[in-house]
Amino acid sequence: MPITAVAGTDIVLTASDASHPTGAFSASSSPVTVSAAATLSIDTAPAFATGVAMVEGNVLTIVPGTVSGGDATNSYEIKRQSDGLVLQSSASLAFTIPATANGDQLVITQTATPAGSGAPVSRDSAASATVAALTFTYVDNGDGTFGFTFTDGATSTVAATIPAPSVYAGTYPLDLGDLMIRPFAAARPAISGTPAVGQPLTGTPFLWLYAASLGALSVARQWFKDSGAISGQTGATYTVQAGDAGASLQYAESGSQTGATTRLAFSPAVAIPSSGPTPVISSLAVTRVNYDVVSITANATNVVDGDLYAVASLDLYEPSARQIEAGTDGNDQDVDSGSVAVSATGTTGAILLDLGVGIEDCELAVAQVSAADLASNVLGTVVSLPGPTASGGSNLTYGPIYDPSIWTTVTDGPNLTYGV
Repeated sequence: MPITAVAGTDIVLTASDASHPTGAFSASSSPVTVSAAATLSIDTAPAFATGVAMVEGNVLTIVPGTVSGGDATNSYEIKRQSDGLVLQSSASLAFTIPATANGDQLVITQTATPAGSGAPVSRDSAASATVAALTFTYVDNGDGTFGFTFTDGATSTVAATIPAPSVYAGTYPLDLGDLMIRPFAAARPAISGTPAVGQPLTGTPFLWLYAASLGALSVARQWFKDSGAISGQTGATYTVQAGDAGASLQYAESGSQTGATTRLAFSPAVAIPSSGPTPVISSLAVTRVNYDVVSITANATNVVDGDLYAVASLDLYEPSARQIEAGTDGNDQDVDSGSVAVSATGTTGAILLDLGVGIEDCELAVAQVSAADLASNVLGTVVSLPGPTASGGSNLTYGPIYDPSIWTTVTDGPNLTYGV
């Protein structure tokens, strides 16, 4: 039969108690204390953490009341003070103020439930300040900047819809709390123009949203190269320089207000190719006009109306295109050289080289270099002369000019042509 006792008293189990049907007891000569059920107490009232205004959409944090009397789990109900309507019931300490709370006060009911037996206890918070509805409006300044006015203390993220102009039209997530710290560049259009040396690039003004209560917005422009500001380049347009080849360029704007932190925003970066249009030499022809004089002609890619350069010597030591342009061999020693302009149609006049020796003893190298003098438009090494391809012909070549399968002996006379 059941063993009963008053809480806080002792009982002694005997041998006869060992046969209790539950098997939960054994004989003992020592007293067993019967513990009282836990009695919990919430000693301090729950509250909302300070620092966040009672505005629709704001996220509040519950500060639990202190619980004593044993282990317990807490749960919270957030209710309207006027009618007790429960807006949230959970163990979460976070609460987002809904529109249904507007114009009312909030009350937290904290319930502590003991880990073992015993009854749960509850305690209410004091009523909060009255919840204000969230409202926001904006003024279009006509220059890509929009001043927002909204409920004081609002910190939620809202959807701001800008219907016009078309370059900015759309809906943007707007963090009102962040807007009270610094302006926001909601749209940063891509740079327009051709990303190539000598070409102008244009930055489209950004869409700036700002809190009107922090003062007028001032916007300044700046161009950046590889994350570094380009000195003096503060206009809407920037012309790509030779030194920008291989770098990334960005258009940036900074938005500042007297009562806010300045924000620097960037457009998507554009990469300036490290090489311009590849110079391609085709229809390269070498004609002997005298025993030791050759004429060189070609069709060449019109790269900013560049020039075609040629050098010849007994041994060129595989010069680079820059060395060919300078009239030297691969060891920077002067050799026979000449050049001719590439016309707008890509054709060239003749380069006459007086070799001083028979053509069968010489090597020849040809390179095209752009008028913009860009290293990126010059092939870095000399390669053997290949045959023409569908995309053009050879870029550079080195000899020897003499090839028994094409040239006859020098005694056969002038005007023999080696061509590709």
